[in-house]
Amino acid sequence: MKLVKTASGKKLKISKKEWQSIGKKAGWMKKAREEGFEGKSPQIQENIKKVAPNPDAFSGNDSCAICKAKVNPETDFKDELSIKEWKISRMCQKCQDGFFE
Repeated sequence: MKLVKTASGKKLKISKKEWQSIGKKAGWMKKAREEGFEGKSPQIQENIKKVAPNPDAFSGNDSCAICKAKVNPETDFKDELSIKEWKISRMCQKCQDGFFE
């Protein structure tokens, strides 16, 4: 469950599934998946860079944000989902596998 505050200040409980359904209908879930890191606002990009162990990974060099390994996005990922995750988090395949076990 997620607590969501409405414009009027009311708090609503909403499940992850409901939240995703709203996002799909509004179109912002698809947009976020397609755009990855580059599609995020400058403020969000800066916050991500602050918490990433390797913030240089978000500056165009193809290295993992977690372990700093060099990454070839065209050959180093096992499927399309992993490539999408790379675009969002800049985690290499090994770090993704460990994180999403």
